[in-house]
Amino acid sequence: MRTLVRLMGVAAAAATVTAMAVVPAAAPALADPPSGTTVHNYDLTGIGADTTQSVFDQFSKDYNAAQSTGHKADSATNPYLYSWDATNPSTGAIGDSIVLKKGCAAVARPDGSSAGIVFMTTENKPDGTVGTGTSARTANCVDFTRSARDRSTSDPGYQSDGVAFVALAGDAISYATQPGSNAPKNLSTHQLFEIYTCAATTWKQVGGKSTQTIKAFIPETGSGIRTSFLTAIGFTSTETPGPCVSDEATKADPAGRLQQNEGVNAQLNQDKANVIVPFSVGKYIAQAYHSAKCLKAFCKAVTAGPDKGKFCLPKKTQDTFGCDEHGTLLLNSINHTSPTKPWPLPKAGPCTTKCPVVNPNFTPLMALTQYVVVPYSTAKGNVNHIPPYLVPFFGPKGWICSSSVAKTDLLNYGFRVFAQGKRSGHALNLCGDTH
Repeated sequence: MRTLVRLMGVAAAAATVTAMAVVPAAAPALADPPSGTTVHNYDLTGIGADTTQSVFDQFSKDYNAAQSTGHKADSATNPYLYSWDATNPSTGAIGDSIVLKKGCAAVARPDGSSAGIVFMTTENKPDGTVGTGTSARTANCVDFTRSARDRSTSDPGYQSDGVAFVALAGDAISYATQPGSNAPKNLSTHQLFEIYTCAATTWKQVGGKSTQTIKAFIPETGSGIRTSFLTAIGFTSTETPGPCVSDEATKADPAGRLQQNEGVNAQLNQDKANVIVPFSVGKYIAQAYHSAKCLKAFCKAVTAGPDKGKFCLPKKTQDTFGCDEHGTLLLNSINHTSPTKPWPLPKAGPCTTKCPVVNPNFTPLMALTQYVVVPYSTAKGNVNHIPPYLVPFFGPKGWICSSSVAKTDLLNYGFRVFAQGKRSGHALNLCGDTH
């Protein structure tokens, strides 16, 4: 997904879903560390899922600005927080070359939850050490990964030399269709399984009236939304979608090119009456009600004039990061439960009061936790096996789980705020708990 690099004025902070987090005047927005920023080896750097990349861009902006305002310079004892988007925020390019921190070698940008986890656990190269004596630690090029899926059997275990999945916030997945779709407005998880295994290839086979062929799409292989959706509807970890399902794979990109939560993709806007694709409910809410409209069709960058290189122009009351890329897609209910409150959703557009939120009572199979994945730690000072230097950020009492600013950010980007977890907790719906 593409995010916008721009300057943002002051916005008022309030602990409601309609408020924006405090933004210092003329502070550079961090969709990727902006040009000219030195990311030191002691700073915290993340990669991974598209679904939470925009809220992590906001976290980075808000946390670093607060530290700077408090005259706490970026240092080994006061590291700043940075996050790399899943795709190039200026061009939308997949797998472009990036340098994660000063001193790290250039690498292909990891795209998605799985790609981020694989990179962090198998390709992450140390870049010296930070601290001295008993506080010394290895300074890796990546410190955490954003994940829109739970642990899979292919991930390193919850053990030494493994990883810990840290609960961050609540989300859900539904299926999206275009206006005038031949699809039923409600499908069961079993009917979705039939569609994505290609056992059902026409709408009439899943309760619709049309005999037209279903055009089923799924995000690229590394997508956490892809994995979570397939698991929720009944796929095992070794099963793959049927041959009628497209992720826009090509010979050059066999893992697929369809980015998750990107309704403006050209393929989703052909044969619109028959398109179906999974979509993060939180991301949909953020895009449709909290984000600026794209300046050009299909959310392409402006190529000339004063807005050259931009995708949208957020107002002070809108999310700083991420444009409205849901296009004309519409969410649907599953198992006769609604994905949002209120339901049906109001017309997409700027939201000031009673903004839609993820329905906590949506069918449990499609409920989703957004995670931060970190190296499993047994070091002195760890909490829930989160490395000690990451506890102040991701632990149950850390900034993301306890700060009113971080909670407001989560709400503004469409996610459910979890209650704080425990010092030795493994719940999936408590912030800072791990498994």
